[in-house]
Amino acid sequence: LYQYKLTRLVPHEIVNTLLSVVVIGGLLVATFAQPLLGLLSDRTRSPLGRRAPFLIGGAFGVCAALIAIAGAPSIAALFAAVLFGQVASNAIQGPWQALSPDSVPDSQKGASASFKTIAELAGVIISGIVISRLLANDQLALLVLILSIVSILTALLPVVTVPDRSMPDSSMPDNGRVDLAVTLRRINLREHRAMGWW
Repeated sequence: LYQYKLTRLVPHEIVNTLLSVVVIGGLLVATFAQPLLGLLSDRTRSPLGRRAPFLIGGAFGVCAALIAIAGAPSIAALFAAVLFGQVASNAIQGPWQALSPDSVPDSQKGASASFKTIAELAGVIISGIVISRLLANDQLALLVLILSIVSILTALLPVVTVPDRSMPDSSMPDNGRVDLAVTLRRINLREHRAMGWW
C-alpha cells in the first residue's frame, strides 16, 4: 500500500528510497509503541477490562490511518498517516499478545502459541494476495474498506469472545501512572538471559 501510494506522489526514481524511509520510520515507532501500550494495557482499570479499550481504540485508529494513507496528498501527509497507523496497530498488538497468557492454561500455552502463529502467517499470505490483486486493479477504496472491516472484526472478536479475567498488576500505583524505569529495573537478566539477548 505504501509503495502504491508513493508511485502516485513522487517520481519513479525515488520511490524505493522514500519507501525505505516510510517503513523504517514506522518500524521505529512500533519499536517503542508496542511495549509501552502493552505496559499501559497491563495496568489499565476500566469497565471493559484491561485489553478491550486498546483493541477497540486501535481498530478504529487503524481504519482512520488507512483512510488517511489512501487520501494522502503529499509525502508529509503519508508519513504522518503511516506513523499514526503504527501507533494504532500497536495499540492492538501489544494487548492482543497478552490475551493468550491471560486466558490459556499453562499446559496449553504451547499449542495456543502454535495455532496463533499459523493463523498470523495465513493472514499475512491471504492479505498479501488480496491487497496485491486489488491494487493491481487500482481498487484503493475497496481495499481500504475491506482492511477496515477486517481490522474491526478481528479486534472486536476477542473483546466479545474472550472474557477479561485478569486483574491489573498489583504493583501499579493507585494514580495509574506507569514508571517504565522501575519496570525495567525489575527484569533480572541473570535469571532471564534470553531477555538480555533480545
